[in-house]
Amino acid sequence: MDIKSIAEMLHPLERSVIKVLREGIELKDIMSKTGLQEIEVMRALQWLENKGIIKTELETKEAIKLDSNGLNYLKNKLPERRFLECLTKEITLKEIKEKARLNDEELQVSLGILKRKAAIDIENGKVKLTENGKKLLSKEFLEESFLKKLPLESGKLSDQEKYAYNELKKRKEIIKTNVEKLRFVSLTQLHSALMKEKIETNNIGMLTPEIIKSGEWKNKKFRRYDIKINVPKSYGGRKQE
Repeated sequence: MDIKSIAEMLHPLERSVIKVLREGIELKDIMSKTGLQEIEVMRALQWLENKGIIKTELETKEAIKLDSNGLNYLKNKLPERRFLECLTKEITLKEIKEKARLNDEELQVSLGILKRKAAIDIENGKVKLTENGKKLLSKEFLEESFLKKLPLESGKLSDQEKYAYNELKKRKEIIKTNVEKLRFVSLTQLHSALMKEKIETNNIGMLTPEIIKSGEWKNKKFRRYDIKINVPKSYGGRKQE
């Protein structure tokens, strides 16, 4: 079939989609550029692929995103950061809880993390900052840096990012991992040939009483149909005996 005939057969959805396609474009980008719904873009892509105009590829990836506590901590600092900042002098855990605005769980988590990092000492019921804690306080935590970078793809993390990810995923609702399915488009030579052809966007696909009455059909072209295309078989009834 010649290029002009293929162009004349394009469905209105295909006509809308084909004009915004580029190599490697993703489904959501097509939706954004055309204003079409996902199901409409999916149909158009399937029809274009059936015609050999494009090829589509489905890719699955894990995306790490901020959860509810993560959003809060990104804005108001991690609990362990707030804990450390209170230690301008030796104070009790009760005073730290109030001053750093920590709940019971955040206090215990921070206490465990900072003990493990040798950032604090507790003597006679009071907490004090160690030399290691002072160094830790003067720089950005790996976990803080990680939260600022989100969203990230789990399969593309650096060693430092992997460490921060493994630490944060143990904690309550700081980060979450979503599996996303992305559909990408690659273009064929037929697409290139079609783009050189003038593709009408207002062809009539079906006559309606309104179009006939208005006479609108007289100044427009009709969409060409492929009578060889496979259609679902219809099975008639049979006489009951």
